[in-house]
Amino acid sequence: MTRGQTATNKLWLVVLQTTTMMPAVAEDEQSSPEESASSAGSKEDEMNNKHVLRQAQLARELQQLNEMLADKQQLAGQMMRSDEQLASVKLQYEVSTKHTPSNSSIGPLIDVITRYLWKTTSRKVV
Repeated sequence: MTRGQTATNKLWLVVLQTTTMMPAVAEDEQSSPEESASSAGSKEDEMNNKHVLRQAQLARELQQLNEMLADKQQLAGQMMRSDEQLASVKLQYEVSTKHTPSNSSIGPLIDVITRYLWKTTSRKVV
């Protein structure tokens, strides 16, 4: 991990901690001149807090999108492997049908074997 990535990870950790432990900011209707100066700082803090919250929300959404993308990529990979396996089976089938005799030449043989089997099994059953 690079130094920039480490710093970014630490920043996000602070953002996430801030979002879970941030106190509510209350504003008073009446303020003195001294309080107005601190109020400006308070508003700036409030804006910073809102920004941090928004960044944390966007980070969560990005993480969810990345997880969904990974799931879809995995599914696409499985589908591609299935298509490749199906193509392989289809090719094997086509090769095997080319090397077997046609049905017209073995049809009569199958009929003879079937009749013989019927005769032998019907004798045993009776």
